[in-house]
Amino acid sequence: IEMSPQDSASISRLCTVGLRIDLLKYDAWHDPMTGLYDRRSFDRLLEMAVARSVRYQWPFTLVIIDLDGFKELNDEQGHQAGDLVLRNLGDRFRQILRFGDNAARIGGDEFALILPETDPEDVAPLLERAAMTNGDEPSIGFSYGLVICPVEADSVDSAFKLADERLYEAKSARKVRS
Repeated sequence: IEMSPQDSASISRLCTVGLRIDLLKYDAWHDPMTGLYDRRSFDRLLEMAVARSVRYQWPFTLVIIDLDGFKELNDEQGHQAGDLVLRNLGDRFRQILRFGDNAARIGGDEFALILPETDPEDVAPLLERAAMTNGDEPSIGFSYGLVICPVEADSVDSAFKLADERLYEAKSARKVRS
């Protein structure tokens, strides 16, 4: 194809605009600190997962995670240490989750996972792998609550509420043991 210099320049500008649109789309769906989905994206993904689960009886496990001692880490070691923990946790989730699993940062130190066809007994070992550190970063634990859809919950609100209640039960139990 023969092109004039003006045609070449126009195509180059169109490609640049296309790449910028892709980047903006990515940024609109992802948390900038962790690279995981953000809360708004997670809410959309959870709605779709619940709808499929109810309609086709496709089970999934919703896991809500809260970092333990994150405020203290930020207070004692600074926000850079907290940011490092968040970034590294995001990296580990991307490494250990399967294709089709979804991870999101839904709050400051809260995360959520949508794990299709995942047995609840498989969640603890998965989270143990996510908690492993390389020794150079601050170590932090986390508590979690989970719910199996559609068996235990068949709506977004009921799934999130039950998982959140179980998270706070786990946090309370962890504080009692400490």
